[in-house]
Amino acid sequence: MDHRLVMAGYSRLELLGARFTSLLAVATALSLYTALLLHLSLPVQQFWWLAGSLLAANVTYGAFGLMLGSFLRGEL
Repeated sequence: MDHRLVMAGYSRLELLGARFTSLLAVATALSLYTALLLHLSLPVQQFWWLAGSLLAANVTYGAFGLMLGSFLRGEL
């Protein structure tokens, strides 16, 4: 957590929710963009399954990044 924001009055739960919400928004945008590009360049039969699997991969990758960032104390 960002200790400056906690000192400014935000609760830890609000900050955690904001991080996961932004992770989900970016992962959704990237997965739809990637699925659309693949759909335009390749004959994709099941577009929404492709977009959903890309979303799951993006959220997993982002969650690992958030977990790693919470364990490391300094700047990377």
